[in-house]
Parts: sequence; C-alpha cells; structure tokens
Amino acid sequence: MIASQIRTLRIIYAAMFVSLGIYTAVSFAILDAGGPGDLGAGAPEIDMIQWAFLAVGLVVTAMSFILPGLVIRTPRSEGLPFQQVFIKKILQWALSEAVALFGLVLFFMSGDMEYILIFGAWSAALLLVHGPWGLAGGR
Repeated sequence: MIASQIRTLRIIYAAMFVSLGIYTAVSFAILDAGGPGDLGAGAPEIDMIQWAFLAVGLVVTAMSFILPGLVIRTPRSEGLPFQQVFIKKILQWALSEAVALFGLVLFFMSGDMEYILIFGAWSAALLLVHGPWGLAGGR
C-alpha cells in the first residue's frame, strides 16, 4: 500500500472515532437543554429495550470480527490489495460505531447519560481494536 492510501484510511478512521465524541457532546447539550422529550404513557419499557440493544451490540461486536473474513477471502501468505483492506476496515469500523448508536438511541428514549457513555466506551474499545495499525504490510 502506498502512503496516500494509508493516509486515506487513517482519516476515515479518525472521523469515525471523533463521531463518538460528537454523540456524547450532543447528548450533554440535549441534557443541559432539559433532556429528551417525555415519551409518555405509550412508551416501550426501557428495561426490555436496553437488554435487546445489549444483545444486538454483542452480535454486532462478534460480526465486526467475523464478517470481514467472510467478505474478504485471501490465502494467508498473500497481502491484501488496498481495495480489500479498505472494505475490511470500513466494515469493521462501521459495525464498531453502530454500538455507540445503540447507546444514543437509548439516551433519547430514557434521558439517561449512562447509556451513551457505556455504549460509547464499548464502541471506542472496538474501534481501537480494529484500528488502522500495521497497514504498511498490506494486511
């Protein structure tokens, strides 16, 4: 891979990582402005939804490790061309960032900042695991 390709991937990675901070900042701003609106008596039970989002988050986490390997298949001895590395990393990062979105939705439903903080930290950890490390070797 050439330096401009690696730089492109690192810029995309940084943008996805920064978005986690933006989700948190927006949540704090909404909380300071009075919090999300009350969903009323017809609102779904948040306890049930939080467990469902936790389960989906675990599935998405597993898929961030499994799916790229199913989509990109190359013999172990060969390096991946840039297009395949790009697809693999974008899949991993998109799935990793999706976990934070579950926390953002739970925050909007409940007004509880714990959700965005917990799911955001989970997402950040996944992004760090799937970071653009070691790309110079083409893997």
